[in-house]
Amino acid sequence: MGRKKKSITVLSVLVMIGLVFCFFFFQTPSLDEGKIDTLTIATLPAPPKQKTITQKEDIQKFVTLFNSLQLSPTFGILRPAGTTCWIKTFGETYTHEIIITGNILQFDKRTYYVNRDIFSSIQELYQSFEYPETTKTN
Repeated sequence: MGRKKKSITVLSVLVMIGLVFCFFFFQTPSLDEGKIDTLTIATLPAPPKQKTITQKEDIQKFVTLFNSLQLSPTFGILRPAGTTCWIKTFGETYTHEIIITGNILQFDKRTYYVNRDIFSSIQELYQSFEYPETTKTN
């Protein structure tokens, strides 16, 4: 009887650890527009150009697009060659880095599959922003 009770306890602990792991690592990321002061969007590879977005209405457009994405978590640290889009949000205590390559999206080093059409949507939004375009360095 004691051995059966131990097995159930161990199994219960493993299930709880698994649930906590899933909760923290498989949450779909989202952005909070109220915490973002500026947003830098760079289109890559050549020529690498970027715009720094500062107007709240424009930040909201990007946040709405990002938060509507259907993301599927993937294991491993995928960093495929050919990054097409790099985005960084800046706030007082709220900074995120988003890298998009094909159908792979990295959000703060967590990797997700995303629809390939996202780059086109971001590029259209990028073109609609009326901010000076500069050459991306680094």
